[in-house]
Amino acid sequence: MGREEFILSIMKAAVLHGKETIVIEEVPPRAITKGEVRIAIKAALTCGTDLKVYKRGYHAKMIVPPAVFGHELSGVIAEISDGVEGWNKGDRVVVANSAAEWEAAMARAGFLPSVSVGFRVHLVFNTWIERMRTPKVLVDAIRALQTSVATSVTRYFETEPDGSFAIDTAVFQAVKA
Repeated sequence: MGREEFILSIMKAAVLHGKETIVIEEVPPRAITKGEVRIAIKAALTCGTDLKVYKRGYHAKMIVPPAVFGHELSGVIAEISDGVEGWNKGDRVVVANSAAEWEAAMARAGFLPSVSVGFRVHLVFNTWIERMRTPKVLVDAIRALQTSVATSVTRYFETEPDGSFAIDTAVFQAVKA
């Protein structure tokens, strides 16, 4: 499969507007910032959490409509900002929110998975909450939590005064068993 070139001027997004109401809307892509990549989505999935949110019309801790909906996807890297190394435009990627689940799924599918790269991703707080359309009440709750946790937690997540933080990520490689 060859590399693909993408020019993104408008994106389609599933936007949750309330209980059992999702509208596919055209939205302008947010400019990526240092350390980020843009993924041209080729496949998106729903999970049990998505179904519950759809049925309820909200997620008490994370989603208040209107909000872009969904978090499980695969695609190709369409754009790379400064500060990103080891990735190229056209690289195929899967966004995985649980390394253990993906490793088990690959094994069930007959692959021998291995974590080839483990690294930390730095999330700029204001950019993160803007992209997620996080309501102010939840932003305030997150900031209150960040400032009330033990120092060891603050150190682990590298929490900065502006709320920015780092999380652990992994890249899998798998070969057919």
